[in-house]
Amino acid sequence: MSPSRHFVRAATMLALVLCTGEYAFGASGATSATPGTVSLPADIPVKNEKKPADAITLPKQIPEPAVPRTTALPPVEKRIPEPPKTIPPAVVSYKANLESFRAYRGEKSPAIFTALISREISATIHQEPSVALSDGKTTIKITVHLDRGDGSSPNFALTGATLISLNKDPASSSNWIIAAQPKPDTIKAGLTILTNTGQTEYPLTLAPPATGISAVEADFITFLKDSSASSPKRDLNGDGRHDYLDDFIYTANYLARKNTGSKKTSNNATPPFTKKTAK
Repeated sequence: MSPSRHFVRAATMLALVLCTGEYAFGASGATSATPGTVSLPADIPVKNEKKPADAITLPKQIPEPAVPRTTALPPVEKRIPEPPKTIPPAVVSYKANLESFRAYRGEKSPAIFTALISREISATIHQEPSVALSDGKTTIKITVHLDRGDGSSPNFALTGATLISLNKDPASSSNWIIAAQPKPDTIKAGLTILTNTGQTEYPLTLAPPATGISAVEADFITFLKDSSASSPKRDLNGDGRHDYLDDFIYTANYLARKNTGSKKTSNNATPPFTKKTAK
């Protein structure tokens, strides 16, 4: 290549460079510091601004009204009504005169034992005679006084005795009259009365008959001296000892003999003297 072409080509490229630099940097006011040289502007950071994406507008949510808090109550248990309680009838049990003999620890005498066996057991129930022998022949009468209550009839039951009759007292509608015969050789017997308001246990005063017993008080005292002896001579019930049972049997027979004797005396008594008046 010839020098002239080379020069022309270099000039053209220079002019192109100058034009391009002026076009590119003229707006920013860049000038060359030295004549004949071209100063390129320093690297200017280009802001990489990204256009924000279109914001998505969500519909406004209406808040739900606040529900007031309530204290949770415990579950209510359903109570099943209880059936009415059946009140059992009241039971009244009277103390037997035989038990009075068993519990007695004092001095022994005919008068004391006669009082013990003749003690009144109840104010509303009476036995006649108050002391009876269970000889299989004697009949006793029991009078029972009961309140009218609801008008229902009471129930009567005997143990150790046979019922002969049961009637209302014609003189009083509150009284019941029972005729009974003690079973032979019975010492424990009783009457049970059942009503709508209660139950009553009444003991009868009975003793088996015994031989060799008189109505004489001196014989009674002699018998009591044999009490609690190691080898008793008067064992009336055959259990090998002389205890409260023998005392009870002797006292019952003593009173039976005594009452029988007094009746015979009264029946055979001489009529009182009456002064004859002159005609």
